[in-house]
Amino acid sequence: MKAFIALLSIALLLMLPACGVAFFAGTGTTSVVTGTVSVVHLTATGSGVQVTFVTLVQRDLTHDLHFCGDVVNQFPIGSTVRARFTPGISCSSNLAVVILLHLAGRPKRA
Repeated sequence: MKAFIALLSIALLLMLPACGVAFFAGTGTTSVVTGTVSVVHLTATGSGVQVTFVTLVQRDLTHDLHFCGDVVNQFPIGSTVRARFTPGISCSSNLAVVILLHLAGRPKRA
């Protein structure tokens, strides 16, 4: 039975390549990461899906995240943010970003 479920899961993952459609283990659990935004980069995959790459630094740890779509404005460089999201296969669905500390002198973008 476990082998059947594993094969079914793999088949579903291969059939749902769209960003944000299939999630790890199908649990729909959310993750929360807090850190200072050091890198934000928007790119498009070969199939034309937009993905925003974000690197958050927290003390000596870095978190490299991949969000579905263009969410660049939610991650101002140098700001400390808390991101709550649902991990996905190609990219994560961005549920909420809270700016905890914003760099002075730069406009805050929503």
